[in-house]
Amino acid sequence: GLRGAHVLLRLKQRGRLPFLLILFVLALPVAVRSTPLAGQDSKEERSAEKHTSLGLAAVRQRAWPSAIREFRLALMYSPQSAKTHNFLGWALMQSGQLETAVEEFQHALALDPQLAEAHLYLGQALEKQKDLGGAVKSYQEALRVRPQWAEAHDALGFLLGHRGNLLGAQQEFEKAIESNP
Repeated sequence: GLRGAHVLLRLKQRGRLPFLLILFVLALPVAVRSTPLAGQDSKEERSAEKHTSLGLAAVRQRAWPSAIREFRLALMYSPQSAKTHNFLGWALMQSGQLETAVEEFQHALALDPQLAEAHLYLGQALEKQKDLGGAVKSYQEALRVRPQWAEAHDALGFLLGHRGNLLGAQQEFEKAIESNP
């Protein structure tokens, strides 16, 4: 029926990198500008922001090596920026460097355990590495931080379904639909 068609549409949408890329790129510059860089002088802060902006511009062009280089430069000026570690992890994941991406997401989460995006992206990287148990935990943690996040419900639903937990998958898809009708 209609609900089944909506679930199939959600399944199809899961693979849409451009939507995730657009969401990532549009949301992150605001987050970067709103994050204070405590204890740093304005020149270092400006340098970190400049390299982060250049990294995000490279992400928009899917120029992963350039994005990685710029995020690493930003971290030289602001090594305690959880969001920049998360950005770097995301660019690394997109370029196929999964082990290093996982390390960056974990570093971001050590700095800010409430960074829901880092939990979600860590889950995606772990899923690509076939660490499905770790991926489930990461998705669940993303939902603990942001309970109404449709994207995280979808990711968890797909993974649960892949693991044979069809009831759990259905429940997550229903929560995703309720979160984002």
